[in-house]
Amino acid sequence: MLKSLSCALALATVVFIAPAVADTHSFEVKILDDRLEPAELRVPANTAFDLKVTNATVAAAEIESEDLRLEKVIPAGETATLRVRPAKPGSYKVFNEFKESVSGIIIAE
Repeated sequence: MLKSLSCALALATVVFIAPAVADTHSFEVKILDDRLEPAELRVPANTAFDLKVTNATVAAAEIESEDLRLEKVIPAGETATLRVRPAKPGSYKVFNEFKESVSGIIIAE
């Protein structure tokens, strides 16, 4: 009885958790010397997502957004994935803290 209950719980966990993992949204941004690419990124509002950030410069960069609570130093030539919490509909500035002229916008809609 205990063994069949354990199997049922394990199956229920897979059935209910697997779809949530499959629904993860993922987006990519590249830090270049003079800009973010893309400069404008549209994401679903009220939904957490992964942001894969590649630093394509020869110096470290710090991707930051005060409104989205993002802040991560990424060494030159490296890639980092940040988990972004759900954001209300709106526009959010994202920039390289080490070179603030390199910026973009995340639009949650």
